[in-house]
Amino acid sequence: MDRYVVSSRYNSDEIVKVIRLPPLPIKSMQFPSRSEPAVTRLVPASAGVAPNKFVAKIASGWKKPNGLTVIPPDRVDAFLRELPVEALWGVGPKIAARLKAIGLSKLMDVRAVDIDKLKEVVGSWAGNLVQMANGIDERPVEPRHERKSLGTENTFREDLTDIAEMKKYIDAMAREDASWLAREKLYARTVTLKVRYANFETVTRSKTETPATRSADEIAARAVALLDRTEAVRRPVRLLGVSLHGLASEPAVSCNDIQLYLPFPSSESGHGAENALS
Repeated sequence: MDRYVVSSRYNSDEIVKVIRLPPLPIKSMQFPSRSEPAVTRLVPASAGVAPNKFVAKIASGWKKPNGLTVIPPDRVDAFLRELPVEALWGVGPKIAARLKAIGLSKLMDVRAVDIDKLKEVVGSWAGNLVQMANGIDERPVEPRHERKSLGTENTFREDLTDIAEMKKYIDAMAREDASWLAREKLYARTVTLKVRYANFETVTRSKTETPATRSADEIAARAVALLDRTEAVRRPVRLLGVSLHGLASEPAVSCNDIQLYLPFPSSESGHGAENALS
């Protein structure tokens, strides 16, 4: 049985090359409410290869799961022209509806539209949309960048209704995040809890404190406490997630976090501003 399907050459009808990849092995996270040990699972992964970030992003989702989609420079135009406007970065349902209202449903339509007409719909963003529709994206690839956040989340096969069980999951995820901080020698100022209810409504609750911390006990306690600020006690929960933000290499408060106060007198004092700094 073949595990790979490789298209090694292009013909007149073939725009992209799709390579089927084997699932990637990862070690599953073990939660306290599950008795079985952590096991190795095969997880699907897809990737896109293209001349720039915008086209590569679309390619990465082209043949899920386990697909590596390669789009060479001479095939970018043909690959993009028939895609819907929703493929453009930043175009959600509302913007897409406004574009379609003026006759723009595909990227080939965006390429041909009068720029002033497009500006009436999306303002100064018009030029960026036209460039992307033409497969132009000058943003540099930055393989190494400072990480600003990290998180862990879990979608449940059956909705959770037991608040105590939810807290166990939250505690485990928070401690998993804290262990990553310890490995990377980082600290976090903000803990965020993500809750998705059974009807797919999603809410987040955050708590920021200074100085930053990487204490597993402190992070877990803050994450669990955030659950009380949701409706989880009354509504079934489909997904829980814990993320950490405001990462720093030191726990100390930076000068940017210090609130400065000027010695202005209160309005009841009757003194004018001319005496405030005397």
